[in-house]
Amino acid sequence: MEEEGIVPNNVAFNTAINACRKEGQWKQALQLLGSMKAANIRRDTITYTNVLQSFELSGEWRKAVEILRESRKDNIYPDVYMYQSAIRTCGLARNAQVALGIYKSVNLKSEVKRGDMVRLCNTVLSAFSRNGDWQMCEILLEELKDMGLFPNLASWNNLINAYGRAGMYQESLAVLERCRVAGIELDSSSYNIAMNACAVAKVLEPAWDLMDKVLQMKGLDQKKLAFSYDTIANVCAQCANPWKAKEVLDQMKERGLRCTDFTYNGTIVACMKMDPKKEEVPWKMALEVYDEMERSSIFSK
Repeated sequence: MEEEGIVPNNVAFNTAINACRKEGQWKQALQLLGSMKAANIRRDTITYTNVLQSFELSGEWRKAVEILRESRKDNIYPDVYMYQSAIRTCGLARNAQVALGIYKSVNLKSEVKRGDMVRLCNTVLSAFSRNGDWQMCEILLEELKDMGLFPNLASWNNLINAYGRAGMYQESLAVLERCRVAGIELDSSSYNIAMNACAVAKVLEPAWDLMDKVLQMKGLDQKKLAFSYDTIANVCAQCANPWKAKEVLDQMKERGLRCTDFTYNGTIVACMKMDPKKEEVPWKMALEVYDEMERSSIFSK
C-alpha cells in the first residue's frame, strides 16, 4: 500500500492485526503495532485487544502483561476485553497467580463496569480450575458475592471442574446440588464436567446417573447430546468397564447419533485397562467395535 502512495490508517492496521490474531502470529502483530506508533497512527482498544489475543495460542503471558502496561502509557486504558485476554493467556500458560494479579488490579471506577467483573472473575476461575485449585475458586466466588455480584453458570462450572481435577468427585456433585438449591439452571456442560470428575476418580455409577439427567433435558440438540455420550464413554473407559462403554455405543446408534472415535475407543480402552489376571477380558467385543470403527468414515478423516 505504501509503495503505491497509500498510507494505511487505523482501520487497515486493526484489520491486519486481527488477521494475525486469528493465526496466533503475535510477532507480526507486535511489528504492526510498532509500525502504527512509528507512523503516529491512532491506536485504540481494538488495536490492543487484537494484539493481546494474538498471545493466547502460544501462551505468551509475559508479552500479554507487558502490552497491558504499555497500553496505559499509550493513553489507552484497558477495557474488559483487554483484561480478559491477558488473564486468559496467563491461565492457558498455567500461571494462575499472575492472572489473579491482573484481575485484582482492575479499576472498577474508570475501566470496567461492575457487571463485567463476573466475566473477568470467570476467566480467573478458569485458570485456577485448570490447576485443580478449588480453594482459590471458592474464595473468588465468595469475593464476588461480597461485591454484591452473583456468580453465573460459568462460575459454578469452573468450581465443578476444579474439584474434579483435584480428584474430589463428590464435591463436584455437591456443587451441582448447590446450584439446584440456588435456582441456577444447569446445562449439559455442567453434567459433562461432573462426569469428567467421575472419570478422574474412576467411579462409574454417579456418572451414569448424571448421563440420565442429560437424557431427561428437553430441547437438547443432537451435537450436545453426542458430546455427553462421548464423555460418559470416557468414564466407562477409565473405569475399565467395556460392557457399559458398548451400551453407550449402542444407545448412540439407536438415537441416530454419529459415533466418534471417542465413543468407539471407550470400549477398546476399557478392555485394555482391565486386569486379565482378575477377570476375563472381552477381546472379541473389542475387536468387533474396532472393525466397526474401521468401516466407518472415522479413519479416513
